[in-house]
Amino acid sequence: VAGQSWGASVVLELLASHPRRAAAGVFVDGGLSTMSSHFADWPTCEAALAPPRFDGTTAERFEEMIRNFHPDWPETGIQATLANVEVLADGTIRPWLSRPHHMTILRHMWDHHPEDRFDQVEVPVVLVPAENPSNERWMSGKREDVARAAKALPRSTTHWIAGDHDLHAQHPDQVAELIVGAPGAVGAVGARAAG
Repeated sequence: VAGQSWGASVVLELLASHPRRAAAGVFVDGGLSTMSSHFADWPTCEAALAPPRFDGTTAERFEEMIRNFHPDWPETGIQATLANVEVLADGTIRPWLSRPHHMTILRHMWDHHPEDRFDQVEVPVVLVPAENPSNERWMSGKREDVARAAKALPRSTTHWIAGDHDLHAQHPDQVAELIVGAPGAVGAVGARAAG
């Protein structure tokens, strides 16, 4: 089972609560940090991580923004990101994930303490954090979080990938290879059998 960002937190909960439901887990740039340890309080976190408001933004402008912000992404990543919004009759966009629901998820992430679950994960996991040196202050804490998780998880391997938080959109082939190659994954068994 693989998840990215808060999806990785869902994977962590699945693996900890139902240890026989999956043969392996893959955490793509998420699921490892205690958010409340990185911000002074919930309002600070809320202000920093709330999604942007797109009210009145046209689909064309949104696509231009995505392409300008991610010039090195493949077309598949661009198209997948564009699919996160609904194009309304007037040509403006609305995210499929509403702002209230997004904020509810963010609040649950604030309340979540992944370090309390690591020792309950029995299957092997692959950690795939994004290495983005443009924010060294953030990266320093992130490296500590990844190292702490790797030590606490009974069976883990770590594969850093240089890129954005949305590694699956930016580097789909690399991420797919790590998912298929995860210990216990069907693709990994097939690869060993073929070798």
